[in-house]
Amino acid sequence: MNKFYDIILTMGMLQVFCITLTIIFPEFRKFIIDNSGSEGLEDVFTRVNEFRIYGLARGYTFTMPLFQGLCIVIATALGFFKTSKYFLLIPIYIFSIAINARIALISILIVPFVILFIGIKKNPGKKIFGLIILLVSIYFVPQFISYKADNSSLYSTWSWLNSGIEEIIDFKSGEIAGNLYALTKTMWFYPEGIELLFGTGVDVFGGIAKSSDIGYVINLYYGGVILSILIYIPYIVLLMTYCKGNLIERTVNISVLVYLFLANFKGNVFRPNEIINGVLVLIIFSITLRILHKPARYVSHQWK
Repeated sequence: MNKFYDIILTMGMLQVFCITLTIIFPEFRKFIIDNSGSEGLEDVFTRVNEFRIYGLARGYTFTMPLFQGLCIVIATALGFFKTSKYFLLIPIYIFSIAINARIALISILIVPFVILFIGIKKNPGKKIFGLIILLVSIYFVPQFISYKADNSSLYSTWSWLNSGIEEIIDFKSGEIAGNLYALTKTMWFYPEGIELLFGTGVDVFGGIAKSSDIGYVINLYYGGVILSILIYIPYIVLLMTYCKGNLIERTVNISVLVYLFLANFKGNVFRPNEIINGVLVLIIFSITLRILHKPARYVSHQWK
């Protein structure tokens, strides 16, 4: 399974390569946007081109960075349980996320906390040391971002990242502002009565009367509880079914499940996009691996 994980990590590195190209060659970046065929993307690019939208993707500001976060989940699990060399990839993926969408940075925290519950018994010294390094990084990285933002003459990527950190700090202090205010106040609503069960058939993403980016609200308003169950349960069943293998696979699958459901608070994750394609590839890898191994076990059993 580790070789399959390496394939996904390689796909993430290809995106990092594309992001690097669009940073070095702004004309190439603009060429990609101009020929994307998406008016919505061009509008977003006009508003945030100074500090976001780099690389080659469809969902620059949400689902592509989430895929890079999937790579962080895999690299972190492999770093803890296989070889620490995988930790070297994490800053590279963080870079690719930070210049496109902040939400995917939650991937940094998920695996360590999952490991605390399911994998700390194996090599506990190494796990605890890794967690200490992570916690120290969590403390100093915001300080570094704040320093860069304060010393930036223009509103840059550093300023944008720092504004997200400040929103979280304010939220902990009881003050809600910016994106967190929108997510917790104006975008959180749901249908009532029979429409709660069956939905309204209305897509409230970017709506006029009511508008929400929250995936749970979008799916609930469109197809109600029934559609929501049909969307979420298959991912839970498939990822939990194939989390009974080795410790790495179990850690990755549980972490991915947590990652998807947390990210769904920020946008509609459960639809065809980069992150879901990556998760489906993971599931296909798991199924394929078990199909290939079943005959070998069967033959071995027959010869005993």
